[in-house]
Amino acid sequence: MAAGWMVSIGYIERGQLRHVTYAVAVANATEAIKASLDVGAARFSLDAGLGGVALANSELSLQQLDDLGMVKGGICSLWDDTHDWLIWPRQLH
Repeated sequence: MAAGWMVSIGYIERGQLRHVTYAVAVANATEAIKASLDVGAARFSLDAGLGGVALANSELSLQQLDDLGMVKGGICSLWDDTHDWLIWPRQLH
């Protein structure tokens, strides 16, 4: 049974396809997607009429969530194509 989910969101911003991937410490895939879309809507203007699509990519185990330092109900951005990832913490590579 999953302890969490890796969720990807795709959206269009200024005519470009963008995406972000979250680790979500919620066992139910539907709830993990909803939480990710809520965060995505706040960060990326998904509610601006352009919409977004979310997919629960894979289950995450409790150990994987612990390795990310996550607590139940938390959301952690794993990939966001709006950042320079050369400064990303090495322990998550």
